[in-house]
Amino acid sequence: QPESSVGYPHPLVQLRLVDDDNRNADQGGLEMKSPAMMNGYHNRPDVKPPFTDDGFYITKDVFRRDLGNLTDAYTEVARRLGVMPAAAPVKPTLIN
Repeated sequence: QPESSVGYPHPLVQLRLVDDDNRNADQGGLEMKSPAMMNGYHNRPDVKPPFTDDGFYITKDVFRRDLGNLTDAYTEVARRLGVMPAAAPVKPTLIN
């Protein structure tokens, strides 16, 4: 498993990467499905949880598939630059 890999999912967790057109992709947005996944927000019936029509949770994280492993695209860029800043300030900068 490559150093930049985030590892393997639990056997009961399904993961997929989708592109901007919601098609399976080797790099894209991470979506996940699990029997332990929340189905809404506590005491917030007014907030629609981010699920696809087929029950996958939309994480809004960008990953890529690398030799069967998943790699967080933002973390990989930071490692190559030799820095490991917190993800919150890095993601908006990389997106823009």
